[in-house]
Amino acid sequence: MRAFSYNYNQQLNYNYEFSPAYAEKTELQLNENNLNLSSFSNGINTAFVEIDIRSTIKGIIKEPEVKMISGTDTIFQNLECRAKGIRYLNISRLIHNGATEIQFQFLGCKPESKLVKLIAYRNVEPAKAKILILAPHPDDAEIAAYGLYASNSGNTFIATITAGDAGSMRYDELYSDSVQHYIEKGKIRSWNSTTVPQLGGIAPENAINLGYFDASLKKMHNNTSAHGFSRSIKTDNINLFRSKNCSHLPDSLKPESSWRSLVNDLKFLLLKVHPTVVLSTYPAHDWHFDHKFTTVALIQAMNELHYDSCQLWLYTNHLPLNDYYPFGKQGSAISLPPHFDREPIYFDQLCSFPLSEKLQSDKAIALDAMNDLRPDTQYRNTKASWLQTKKNFWDKLYLKESDYFRRSVRSNELFFVIDGKNALRTEYQTKIVGEF
Repeated sequence: MRAFSYNYNQQLNYNYEFSPAYAEKTELQLNENNLNLSSFSNGINTAFVEIDIRSTIKGIIKEPEVKMISGTDTIFQNLECRAKGIRYLNISRLIHNGATEIQFQFLGCKPESKLVKLIAYRNVEPAKAKILILAPHPDDAEIAAYGLYASNSGNTFIATITAGDAGSMRYDELYSDSVQHYIEKGKIRSWNSTTVPQLGGIAPENAINLGYFDASLKKMHNNTSAHGFSRSIKTDNINLFRSKNCSHLPDSLKPESSWRSLVNDLKFLLLKVHPTVVLSTYPAHDWHFDHKFTTVALIQAMNELHYDSCQLWLYTNHLPLNDYYPFGKQGSAISLPPHFDREPIYFDQLCSFPLSEKLQSDKAIALDAMNDLRPDTQYRNTKASWLQTKKNFWDKLYLKESDYFRRSVRSNELFFVIDGKNALRTEYQTKIVGEF
């Protein structure tokens, strides 16, 4: 059950291309599972080891694990059960901390060849950037980038696109009327999106929710002359949630529930914040339509403003191939997601942002402060609590835990980096956006 739960063939090579204009690529050799890095200069922020690897018998019933050790510093990374072929080991934290030699310990897997490739990048320092984070829903900024924004709170602005008012009836035990339920759900999630960032040091003025309706962005994009309509609350008035902001910034805007309004809002933010780094979702690498169309709207806003003096740092919270990615336990490293298409996804650089153990604990607390990531209110019922416990047990047994506490509280956060000028080139936009 574990070995066949990934929905794809784990014995294929990952397919990525690394632009020689941005990546430093070097062939190296493992010597008794040690990798010598003494020839590398300082300034490397992100680094991956490309390795041909094969699972052993133990790696069929349990996810293989690779420990990477430099001095007293140890990180570990998990692979799929039955993994075989080209994979990428994230050694960014070790090399960023000046490691000159790394020892690899392979548990449930072994390298097929002693020859490996090092792919390294010199990223923009986030502390020297002006950062704008776009979150399609409340909690997306925390899942993808809490560590980044908590470490750079003085130069970061967070804009959440939707109120998060759709989805399951999580609070039906409290609100039996569905309309009232989704109004309250939207209110609490909107409030979460503007207050939880304060745990990471973001000023109240620098975290806003634009109030668009959850699950409405695709319809707004496909019919730009029509108003988006909340399927749950039966209204098109986005001020229902937008009015809950602590920040005064949205007061200068005149929003409506339409695609044109969303693009105008993003144009306003680009001109107001003047970001040099914009975080958003990777449309071609995320199955959720709100995630896709958040970045589609961003690119349209950048096109209309000819705004190319920034980098896009794109993240993936809902991988189409497998919604359990990243694999492994809390605290392990996030590396490149599985990708097997003949056409590799487009990016200029990769950025792996390290999280200390303290920052990982802070991130877990921030996620716990997001109401929608907590257990359903049925937990008040003893029988329902038992059923939830049973489900959690089987999900863990079959490696199907999809909760964000496991998936995103890791030793790093990962972003695909695209220069603004390239993001506005038509031939690259089609690769970035993908199919709707």
